[in-house]
Amino acid sequence: RALSGAVVTFLDITQRKRTERELAESEARYRELVEGVPDPVGIVSGGVLLFINPAGAALLGYESAEQLRGRSISDLIPLERRDAIDSYLRLRQSRVPLSPVEETLVRRDGSTVAVEIAVMPFAWQSQPALVFVARDLTKRKQAEERLREMETQLRHTQKLESLGVLAGGIAHDFNNL
Repeated sequence: RALSGAVVTFLDITQRKRTERELAESEARYRELVEGVPDPVGIVSGGVLLFINPAGAALLGYESAEQLRGRSISDLIPLERRDAIDSYLRLRQSRVPLSPVEETLVRRDGSTVAVEIAVMPFAWQSQPALVFVARDLTKRKQAEERLREMETQLRHTQKLESLGVLAGGIAHDFNNL
């Protein structure tokens, strides 16, 4: 028996391929954006760090972001601040509008770093989560400390100058006698 015909069906997938390419380009753009931001950016759900960018890993003293993924955020918060942070995160999860807060995080080596952190509710893989952006305050804190020291030095200099003027006035009065 010989084959006498065939039925061929063509399906135009041009639009699907274009959409897939655009989606891949969009994902690459956003990945580059988040991973290239100089400030730490991360996602937390259920008290677990699901994502952190390379800047966050570096700030906390880790070589890569993978070393932090899946860790409890409690490990990154000083023991005495955990309750306050938990309360703040619960309020943010309930979408109560809050300003960024100044907090302290624990680095890998046990040292601490001051950060200003903003947290917003976010959906991660259809689950409730929080996205955060942090800013290292180390340089600002150092500048504030230098300013305080300079102000103290200025006040001391002004006191010495006042004392000098007073001493000069007394010497002048003795001269006039």
